[in-house]
Parts: sequence; C-alpha cells; structure tokens
Amino acid sequence: MNWYALFVHTGSEEVIRKYLHMYLGTSIRVLVPKRKVPEKKSGIFEACTKKVFPGYVLIQVNMTAETYHLICSIPHIIKMLGTNASCTPIPDHEMTTLLNLINPEDIIDYSTVYMENTKVVVLDGPLMGHEGIIKKIDRHTRRAKIWLHLTGNDKPRLVDLGVEILYAKQEK
Repeated sequence: MNWYALFVHTGSEEVIRKYLHMYLGTSIRVLVPKRKVPEKKSGIFEACTKKVFPGYVLIQVNMTAETYHLICSIPHIIKMLGTNASCTPIPDHEMTTLLNLINPEDIIDYSTVYMENTKVVVLDGPLMGHEGIIKKIDRHTRRAKIWLHLTGNDKPRLVDLGVEILYAKQEK
C-alpha cells in the first residue's frame, strides 16, 4: 500500500476523512496531520492546534482503477496529486519523517529544546533525533521552523511547530 495526497477544499479535511472511511472502510488509512503551536492571546501563551498541510488529506491505500474513481467521486475532493493521467505516490522516506513526528491522534506535539548560543539540542518530543530538519527557532513565538516535503515533486514547505525552550544558565 502506498501513500497519496488528496487536494481538497480547505476546511473540509475532517469531512473527507469521514467520507473515505464510509466508502472504503478499513482498507484505507486517512491522515490529516495537525501541529500544536503556542499562540499569544491577551498576553498569555495558549496551545492551539492547526493543520500541517491545510487543504490536503493523506491516504494510504492499495490503489486500483476502481478505488481511484471512487475516491475522485467524493464531494470536496478537488484532485489527487500527480500527473493528469494518474496519481503519484508519496515517497516512503518523506512519509516516514512525517509519521515519526506525529502521535496516535495525528498531532505533532511540543518538543523541548535546549539552546546555548546558536547550538540547539532537542531533549524531548517528536523532533528528538530530527535536529537536521530544524531551520530556525523563534524564541519570541516559541516555534521551530522545519522543512517538510509533501510529495517528491514539490519543494519542501516551511512548517511552524511549537517548542518549549530551555536556556543555558548565565554565569555571573
């Protein structure tokens, strides 16, 4: 079974998930990855959940012509990503990175990072062992920017993830 990306109307990702399970049952795995990020409201940081790829639903299915036409007939699905003639599977190494980051509820949770000058060490959380994909850490918004691929043909996307930052103690 391969992973595929569906381009859907933004905001209808959860409706598409229900339709896919209704039409295909247990023969499909549907993934709408979300991320937990801090947002400042009234001067206080609160955890907020947002979609990693708004307008996309990722599916793992054994694709046949019948399955393809059934999926394309579901309302709110614009198209399957790939060429006009066929859909292109997402490479396994790209999905492995994403699957390693999400928890069983399809959410990328906070990671705890330790910062000393420009050195970043991930102590805990989904980014542990994935320091190489961290592009930047914004101390003010408490977010890490990472590169994630959606399909082999697309350029990587810069995605914000929430982090808890620990600093080195200043010696006096």
